[in-house]
Amino acid sequence: MFEFIEALKKLIFYNAEHEFYLKHFPSIPQHEAEMVFRPMKKSDLKAIMAIEQSAYEFPWEQGIFRDCLRVGYC
Repeated sequence: MFEFIEALKKLIFYNAEHEFYLKHFPSIPQHEAEMVFRPMKKSDLKAIMAIEQSAYEFPWEQGIFRDCLRVGYC
């Protein structure tokens, strides 16, 4: 059952943020309202750490993200 759900998630994609911007800001070009997510890469760590530091009072350390990548979490 779990495999079925994971396969289904790959087929269904709903970008709520995209829909929000199209609904509330119809004058902006559609491509500017799109946001695409991709798996995290090692080369993203510097940017991720900047976001983490600015977003949380007690941010994760870089080693946590590195460990996530090492074991296959993206």
